[in-house]
Amino acid sequence: MKEYTSISDLFDLFDCYAEVENDERNYTELFINFIRYFNKRLDSGKYDTTWRNRLCSDILSFRSIHKTIEWFMGEVKIKEESGNFAYLDKIIEIYNNKTQKNMKTEMVEICKAIGNRIGAYCREKDDKGILFSIRNAKNRTEFLNVLSETQFRTEVSYGENFFKELPDNAQWRNTKH
Repeated sequence: MKEYTSISDLFDLFDCYAEVENDERNYTELFINFIRYFNKRLDSGKYDTTWRNRLCSDILSFRSIHKTIEWFMGEVKIKEESGNFAYLDKIIEIYNNKTQKNMKTEMVEICKAIGNRIGAYCREKDDKGILFSIRNAKNRTEFLNVLSETQFRTEVSYGENFFKELPDNAQWRNTKH
């Protein structure tokens, strides 16, 4: 019964990718391609699918996929010429909405907007130090300190609600990603 329920939940997840509100795009194919290209090309020309296996394990267990994606992007994709995935933000958003019930959608949207502004600043100024500092924050206090120290440089205003709404428990890490 447990396996049947998991398979049913997996098909529900696929349905969510196919039927996104207010969007005519079918994200199912984009999601499948995202998984398909989640590998590392070896010098021999063959592909190492260890990364794909980790991602699939997370997906099949309905765990957060953020950490696996972050490691893969940092260790593999950033070194390749095509270091990105099409519609990655939407793929993650749909996955979170379906599988990570404890994440507040509004907070994720605020984090996404702030992240986009910080990313634009870093690209414009060719300054990746802020991104590394955010990624390396080991706890909520370090994370808030990094944001506080960089808000004037990046000219990003977080607003009062951001700091009030940011989770003060183990879930802050998923929100950060």
